[in-house]
Amino acid sequence: MAALRPLDLNRLRDLGARYLAPERPRLDEVRRAVGATRRKTEVWERLATRDLIPPEWVENPGRRFAVEPLRPWSSLPTASLSATPTSVEAMVTLASDVSGVLRAEEAVLEWHNRWRVLWAGPRLDGFLWRVLPRVSDRWAQSSLQEGHETTFYTEMRRAFESSDGDAGPGWLWERLQQAYDAAQGGLAQRFGVLPQRDRVAAGLERALNLCAYSPLLRGVRFAVLFDCAQWTGKSITREMARHGAPLGRSFADLLNPFGAVLDVFSAGYVLQGIREDDEARRWAMLTAHATDETKLPRTAFSRSP
Repeated sequence: MAALRPLDLNRLRDLGARYLAPERPRLDEVRRAVGATRRKTEVWERLATRDLIPPEWVENPGRRFAVEPLRPWSSLPTASLSATPTSVEAMVTLASDVSGVLRAEEAVLEWHNRWRVLWAGPRLDGFLWRVLPRVSDRWAQSSLQEGHETTFYTEMRRAFESSDGDAGPGWLWERLQQAYDAAQGGLAQRFGVLPQRDRVAAGLERALNLCAYSPLLRGVRFAVLFDCAQWTGKSITREMARHGAPLGRSFADLLNPFGAVLDVFSAGYVLQGIREDDEARRWAMLTAHATDETKLPRTAFSRSP
């Protein structure tokens, strides 16, 4: 993907307008195949035999499905990882958009590969999928990459604050605000209601963190910030190098990992980060919005432990 330009507002607006809206071209066909069956194993195998999901999805050691509620910050017990989606509605949600699910997973691999160039990190063992209602505290449970993005944000803020010339802090914040406004404008078009900027600044940030909006706004912030660093010739700082980044390397020589995160959003899904289970396997956690929230089990709605 080409580097995201700071003023590529049309793309950001489109991301907001299409947020959590995968194509799901086979939704009707999948629902007909499922019918009234509620036995999860039977449903998943039926979808495979009717070529509605790839055969390898029936049992794939590199793809697992969350048993809700997940513990938010500790390692995941293996009992939280299921070989099949844990509700019929989760099965319908994912089976209706196989190509989009695979596209999101490809974007996650690209994100991880770009991160490993910037910050050397461990392997990725597979994908962990969750299916949630739109209003849930679980959308904001996990950061993108274990605090590295916070270090990057802090260091870039310092770098722009100390910049001379036109590309100083005012230039950066203007572009970030334009990006926020574009993405939120798209979200308002998609969902109808979204807290306004001044209300969020006045203390309603928590309202965003308790629903599905916050991952998009966070991803936009980091994607635009990284791109601004590329545009203005910024380099890896000493503080970033302490965390494993290559000291002195220009951002212009690197691929924007957050651009790949926006590609996940473009497919209709959310990347919540990487979680480790109690067997030291590392999973990229991807989240989908249920096609019909009323059919999710109650465990999908209860607050995290």
